[in-house]
Amino acid sequence: MFKPGSPEWKARIARMLADEEGQPMRWWFLSFAAPGKSLGAVLVEARGPTSALRLTHRLGINPGGQVMTSEVLAEYAARIPESMRHRLCSRKEWESL
Repeated sequence: MFKPGSPEWKARIARMLADEEGQPMRWWFLSFAAPGKSLGAVLVEARGPTSALRLTHRLGINPGGQVMTSEVLAEYAARIPESMRHRLCSRKEWESL
């Protein structure tokens, strides 16, 4: 495991983003947590999990902590209200769906 911010880490991220570059846009669910606590989750459209995570940083919707990513099939993503896409939502909001 590389230390975040190290040259090796940056090179690995660059390779992962390059690998995702040719992929089609898909929906990704990212759930953020700290020990014993949910920090929220987001649904974003990106080419892969690394670009999805990077997008959360660019949009200012990454609360930190550990992250779990999962691809969401388009037919399921279509059921998510527009108001809940590309923003950090609470666990309560997601459970209400």
